[in-house]
Amino acid sequence: MRSMSPTPAAFGEIGHGASRKRIELSITQAGNRALSFMENSTAGRVLHVFDNSAYLENESGGLACLGGPAIGAAPLNAVAAFGGESQRGGFPAWRLLLEEGDPVSFQGKKILVGNNLALGFHEAHRWRPEFPSLPIRTRLLAVHLEALRHACSANAPYQSLGFLLARQTSPATPPLREVEQVLAARAGMALTALEGWLQRSLGLLDPPAANPLAADEFAPPPPGEAAGMIGLGPGLTPSGDDLIGGMAIALHSIGRAGLAHVLGRWAVPLAHTRSTRISMAHLSAACDGEGAAALHEVLIGLGRDPHWAPRVSLNDPFFQGHNSGWDALAGILLVMSNLPAGSDPRRTA
Repeated sequence: MRSMSPTPAAFGEIGHGASRKRIELSITQAGNRALSFMENSTAGRVLHVFDNSAYLENESGGLACLGGPAIGAAPLNAVAAFGGESQRGGFPAWRLLLEEGDPVSFQGKKILVGNNLALGFHEAHRWRPEFPSLPIRTRLLAVHLEALRHACSANAPYQSLGFLLARQTSPATPPLREVEQVLAARAGMALTALEGWLQRSLGLLDPPAANPLAADEFAPPPPGEAAGMIGLGPGLTPSGDDLIGGMAIALHSIGRAGLAHVLGRWAVPLAHTRSTRISMAHLSAACDGEGAAALHEVLIGLGRDPHWAPRVSLNDPFFQGHNSGWDALAGILLVMSNLPAGSDPRRTA
């Protein structure tokens, strides 16, 4: 796993090339954490650059993800519209404009990145996730979960945890390669521990109780065997972290925010030593109930909207080209498949 620690250098003002003409762009939408990052930072650097996005770090270690529309709405995302994006939504010029370690400064409602880019966020729309407001319909949820499992089995990358959770519904699947068998074995032990914790914790009280949030805050954390999920898998956001993030936003969506907070207090400190800084930032947001818009759309449909179809939600770019969306979906499946029989969860906060 690649270290995400930045190279040692002092944060500060942009250097001698600052007088060069910069490309001017506007940020049109930003998640809660991204907007707070932009409004409360004074200096920083470019932490990581991809084809269609770049992560910025401020002087206090906070992170935000800058990108074009392809990155979608999410708590850490700041979205700028570009006129030359490819059909797939990528913007290769990010690698041409920015380099890791480029200095960043914040001047009023403008961000200056390196010598090449200036972004204004004067009119940035604050994105907040939409939470389900209707009670879950138990029979409808069962139908939706079955359809979602089959969709995962048919479409999820078979290196993803979403696929592993759905394998039992589709036994005629390609055999796992040796490295994936090791991943599956490690995930299996941790998943068993997490599922046991979920079943015990969700059954501690009847969700429509007067104040489940307060009661849930006193639930015990997941057992030690579950810690193997943190940092499990390759990439900047390992599969295990994405799964736990999916669990957390699902718990928020059924009114069990207290359990999500317990999960966060257990998972985030472990991620400090087991995972990446980027993953830890996304995990922290998820444990506060905020994930990618595509995941919230799934939760709005599950057990609530009789017209919801997994194939529509899973066409979102968030589920294309990488495992993160499917791994987070596995966490949602884990929670929604373990709701106590006969329960009627509602949002209470």
